[in-house]
Amino acid sequence: MRNPRRGRTKRRIPAFTPCGYCFQEWATVWDHIRPVVQGGSLRDPANLYPSCKRCNAMLSDKLFKDLDEKRQFVRDTLIARGEWK
Repeated sequence: MRNPRRGRTKRRIPAFTPCGYCFQEWATVWDHIRPVVQGGSLRDPANLYPSCKRCNAMLSDKLFKDLDEKRQFVRDTLIARGEWK
């Protein structure tokens, strides 16, 4: 789907895709594995990872060495908040 305001193609997240970080919610947004403000690609599909809005907001523009470190950060944060199921 083409986003006319931004002039780029918007990839849809397949229905019933779980969040790749917490696995507790459905993914509704794409997270940039390497944040765009940290030099990550905006358009490269390899830089996109399915996420729920909560996890995407939690990760914000933080930079991690790998995907496992990002998942651990989310898990630790949710445990500290008492939201880990």
